[in-house]
Amino acid sequence: MFNIYWTLESEAQVRSQLDKEVAAVMAQSACCSDGWTPLPNSNKCFKVESKKSSWFDANQTCTDHGGYLLSMNNQTDIQFVVSLVQISLQGNDSGYSVWVGGRTNEPRKSDTTHWFWTDGSDFEAHLWAKGEPNNSQEYCHAKEQESCLQFVLNNKKWNDNCCSLNFPFICEQIVSDWTPCK
Repeated sequence: MFNIYWTLESEAQVRSQLDKEVAAVMAQSACCSDGWTPLPNSNKCFKVESKKSSWFDANQTCTDHGGYLLSMNNQTDIQFVVSLVQISLQGNDSGYSVWVGGRTNEPRKSDTTHWFWTDGSDFEAHLWAKGEPNNSQEYCHAKEQESCLQFVLNNKKWNDNCCSLNFPFICEQIVSDWTPCK
């Protein structure tokens, strides 16, 4: 019969086993710089910046730290980043919206063909919220258009937004000289 009550000893054993499994995953992850979080089993590191910045300032900050604004190209990265941001921005009044590395030089309503990632990777995944991109200029400064990509965590969807607005952001870094952490 299955015993649903754990003893202190069995709980300690479970924690010990979990610690070993986490260590094994981390051993296959990139060694990231201080303040960066590794994506398990990859050479990618992420950093959530809670300081609200315009898209252009956010992009420059990521570049200054040897990375770029996050490119959202696959579901594994997206799920990991959503968890990381939710933990990092608890209590933040941004509504869990962050800048990511998508941009267009030709903002058009319902047109997703001119968007690109700042790291040069293909803009393949499409997580647009219903009716987006809409190039609504309601919150933009004079003559500004919605040409920067915002990720809204509560619905895990993209929104085109005015680049001058201030939001937290996510930097991504590829560790090129990849040596697993020990």
